[in-house]
Amino acid sequence: GYILEGKLRRGYGVVGEVGHIPINANGPKCQCGQRGCLELYASGSALASKWPANGAIPGPQALLQAANRGDKRANDILCEFYQAVAISVRNIILGIGPQAVIIGGGVTRLGEPMLLGVRSALDDLCVDSAFLKSLNMPGRVTLIEPGAPVAAIGAAVLAAEI
Repeated sequence: GYILEGKLRRGYGVVGEVGHIPINANGPKCQCGQRGCLELYASGSALASKWPANGAIPGPQALLQAANRGDKRANDILCEFYQAVAISVRNIILGIGPQAVIIGGGVTRLGEPMLLGVRSALDDLCVDSAFLKSLNMPGRVTLIEPGAPVAAIGAAVLAAEI
């Protein structure tokens, strides 16, 4: 689900399954049966499959470290990741018009570099569109605190609705 106008929206059947919104119709097949789902490009497991953990350092953090050292392959993987998240943020903003899009999950451990990368990718999506620029998409994106009990928060909101 998601929260819109202060109310939990659960939809009919499924809502808020952002990871299964296709962003590339010609992309690889997802476990859900569709092609090119966000989850295949912008999730901890997607990053870990492209850049495995390095000893005690989780894959996404090792990837960021390698990109910071100038590794071209690591940088390309991160750019694809940021672009995938940006496309999904754009689709959410265009689809339901939220005031804010708050990104959660394990990838938020990448912190400020992730937020800056996603915002930069959103800026890139707006280059040729005054309409998209007017939506201030980069300014509407933030990350949830790493380790925040997202499931517990969602359960509390759901319980309050009952």
